[in-house]
Order: sequence, then C-alpha cells, then structure tokens
Amino acid sequence: MGYRCTVHLVDEASIRAELVPALLGSAPAATVLERVRPDGSELLDEARAALASRDQARAARLLCRLAVLYSACQLPHLYSGALALGLWQRGPGHPASLVALGEDPGLLFAPVVEQHPQLAGHFPLWLEGHLSTGAYISAGQVPAALEAVRASLAGLLASQREAYAPVVRVLSAAAAHGLAYWEASGLSPTLVQAELLDAPDPPGVARWPWPCGKAWGDASLHGDTLLVRMAGADTSVLVDLKGWPPAPQAIQLDSPRACTRLADGGWLSVHGNRQRRPFRFPLFRYPSSLGEDGTRLLDDPSGSLGIAHLAVCGGEVLAWCQPPSGAPRLARLRGGALQDVEAPPAHGVQKTHGRFYVHGHVALGCGQSLVIWDGRPYPWHAGLGEPWPVRIEPSHARWTAVPWGEDGFYYLSARRLYRVRRGQAPEPISLPGSSPRPRAPRPEPPDKPGVLVMYTQAASTPGASPAAAEDSGAIVSIAPGPEGTLLVRFGETRTGLRLGVLHPEAGTLSGYHLQDLSGKARQSFCGAFWSPFSQRIYLVEKSGLLTLDIDPPRS
Repeated sequence: MGYRCTVHLVDEASIRAELVPALLGSAPAATVLERVRPDGSELLDEARAALASRDQARAARLLCRLAVLYSACQLPHLYSGALALGLWQRGPGHPASLVALGEDPGLLFAPVVEQHPQLAGHFPLWLEGHLSTGAYISAGQVPAALEAVRASLAGLLASQREAYAPVVRVLSAAAAHGLAYWEASGLSPTLVQAELLDAPDPPGVARWPWPCGKAWGDASLHGDTLLVRMAGADTSVLVDLKGWPPAPQAIQLDSPRACTRLADGGWLSVHGNRQRRPFRFPLFRYPSSLGEDGTRLLDDPSGSLGIAHLAVCGGEVLAWCQPPSGAPRLARLRGGALQDVEAPPAHGVQKTHGRFYVHGHVALGCGQSLVIWDGRPYPWHAGLGEPWPVRIEPSHARWTAVPWGEDGFYYLSARRLYRVRRGQAPEPISLPGSSPRPRAPRPEPPDKPGVLVMYTQAASTPGASPAAAEDSGAIVSIAPGPEGTLLVRFGETRTGLRLGVLHPEAGTLSGYHLQDLSGKARQSFCGAFWSPFSQRIYLVEKSGLLTLDIDPPRS
C-alpha cells in the first residue's frame, strides 16, 4: 500500500501537559483524545501496554502515532497525498531532499523516556510506510524549516509547487501560531475545522455560492447578464451583475453551445442534451429571458448544423457553423432558416487533436462589426468586405477581443497580445518589464490562503522587471476592464500569476495571485469579467462567484 500522508499542526505544550500524564496514569481528567474519539481510551490502553512490553521500538512508534492523533483532535491538518518532507524526491521537479529538517520526537515524551530509558533512539524520524509517522519539527525550528522548503520550491513552476501546498500551508500556520509540525501516513485522523489554516477574505473581496451544482467551465457575459453552465445537470445560471450580492436565476438550459443577446432584449441560444445520442443542438428564441419558454427556430435532428458561435452584426444574426463532418461555414439567420454567406474556405491550423479555427466577431467603437473568419477580420456590410491585413493564430478554445478606440481592437494570437487599427499593421503589446532590465525581486504569493497579492509595475520605472514579463506568452483570454484597461487571464505561469489588469497606455500591470484567494492550493476559474454597472471584477469559480472591489490602475 502506498503513502497517504497527512501534515499536522501540533501543540507541544498540550501534549506535555495532558497526553504525557495520561500515558503515565497521572492525568486528572479525560484527555481531548478520549473526549473526541470514540476509540480514544483503547488507543491510550494500547500505548500503555506497549510501554510495559519489551518491544520498545513498537512502543515508540505507538507513542508517536498517538501524539499525532491527539493533535488532530484539537488542531487542523491537511491531506498531502504521497508527498511529505521525507518523500520530497518523489514530487514534481525532484527538489533536493530535506532530511536534515527532522528532529527526535522523543523530546516530547521526556518524562516517559525517563521512566522507560530503553525507548531512547527508537522514535521514528521519517516515514517508514503505512500507519507510521514522519518528520517532526519543533515550534522553535519551524521558521527555519519553512524558509528551507520555500528555497527548494523557488525553481519550480507554479503548477509544480501546487503539489507541495499542504506542506507549505501547515508550516506557515505553525510559524504564525508558534506550533510544531508533524507528518504521518495512513492514520485517518479525526477531521476538524481548519480555521488556523485559513484567513478571512481581504477587504474588497466577496464570495457568493452557486445555487445548484458547480460551474462546468463555460461562462459568457451578455451586457449586464452573466451566463454560467453548471456541471452534471441540465441547468445553467443567469446572474444579474448590476449589484452585489448578485441576483441569480437557475434555468433549465443544458449545454449552452452558443448564445447571443438581441437588440430587443431577447435571446438566441443553441443548446441540447449531451446525454442523448447523437448530439443535437437546436436553435431557440427567447422573448426576454432565458428562463422563459423558448420557441424552437431550427431543429438539428442529425446534429449536423454545428453552430459554434452566434452574434448580431449590422442588425443581422450570424452563425459560425463547425459541423462534425465537412468544412466550416458562415451563415445568416433569415426567415427561420440559415442562409450561407459567401466566405473564403476555412483551413484552420492543424494540431494534435485536429484543426483549430479562429472564428468570432468584434464590435468596434464606431459601431461597425468585424467578422473574424479563419483568423482574418472582415468588415461586415450585409456581407464580408475586404479583409484587414491581419492573420490571427489560435490561442484558446474561445475567441476574445476588446475594442480599441473607434476603429481598432485588441486580440490574442498564439497567446500573445496585439492590437490593430483599420489600415495599419498589427502592433504587439509587451507586458510591463518584458524589455531587458536589471532583475528586481520576484513578487511571491503568500502561503496564507485568502490573502490578496496585488502588485503594480510600470514599464517606465527604472529597474522594474515584474514576474509578469515571463508570462507574456501564457495569456488565454482578454476582456474589457475598468477605465480603459484590459483584464488579462493567464494559464501556466512560473510566478503563479492568474489575472492581470493591464493599462496599455500607462504601461502598468496589476497582478492578482488568485490561488491565494481561493483557500485552496490551486485556483481554477472559468472566466474574469468587469461590470461597469457595479464597478466590480467578477471571477467565475467552480464553487461560486467571487468579486474584487479594488481600485483599478490609473492612467
């Protein structure tokens, strides 16, 4: 059986004041172990019997296991999988072993060792397998151990560091509260509330849970309304973002594949039932709310329409179709039917899992619509006009763009940020600090979850070189932000940066380490949106909606 490790906070004074007297038969009252665990008395009797036997190695191991279980009855612990200090080399990146950090747990049981001197030297220092204890670090040595662990993790990617988050988190809490650290494998300790491991949300951060299920990964903003798809149910959630807390509405909408808001407040939606074969995604028209009864405009009995994107361009409804077989096509909705629009053949980009097409649209500041067809922007005037001299490469599953002035827009190509105006060549946007300068200390995220890390760096500041410069090629989506800024969402980054508020004109980037807002080792969110109605940034998490009410960077 493999390792199933837990890492624990330990109150050494409590063990010496309550557990040790109980082992020696001089405790004045029942211990917390006996009060919390139904088998607490049996565990104490087993340890006392082992002390009376000749097998002192077994007795020492039982005392350590008992102490860890005792600690878990009053202080938090975390599950860390197959990772612990003594198993460090098993983890991602294989950092150097930290064996030198462990101390002799016999220090906790000095009165017991005094009565049973043969115990000395038998207390386990490292994990020996299932049902064993591992590294014990006294409260006085915890700060040094935490520093050594952070140094070992410094060279790893953020995603690799996530595996070690339980160890870092418990060591950080131990250092903050003057407690010791201990690890074990396979003990199945009593679960307790982990208040010491969590921190309250910082000012300006608030959460709201989903009324049903968890977010699946699809979220789209339509004016002041956010549409979020729930997992494992034929349900989606509409969220009114005019204020906080939000006004939610759970609706019977399974697998929304494409949605758009009409000028009269109605909706068009392509959705179906993924539990049925073949997949069918008919087109529905809703009068004013997706929660009302809709009218089926187009059926899709064979699942061959493949409508992947809907948009209103120049007063017409356009549909980007990617059928399961055959070439993609662009169509307009007229008279309850789709009519093909004359468009160049779409070739896409061949990748491991097939061809990827850059399809979408963007509304310019002047009100004109651009149709993005196979990576080329075409002005829309009841048909495709002459394309702009721009070639956009695939970046992510969903097309995102932000208007720039009256006749330009920001976009992603191969996960890098660009902007372009009509009649001009594309202009790459470098994140602050991407030009060669002397390196400045990298802003590291804190170990206490719930703490917001925000740093702002300007490209014009001498010596400034924020970690975001290393993440320029990891952008997965962009969205309009406050006061002319861009919300920039990152994927895999070395620094753990997940969201940035970029002011292109001022050359500043404010970064948020969102995994520290989630209270978990890794923060996974489906989208980031700015609402001018409530003046807030909204993050769609799996468990709910999180909002940041924080001053944006100024130009």
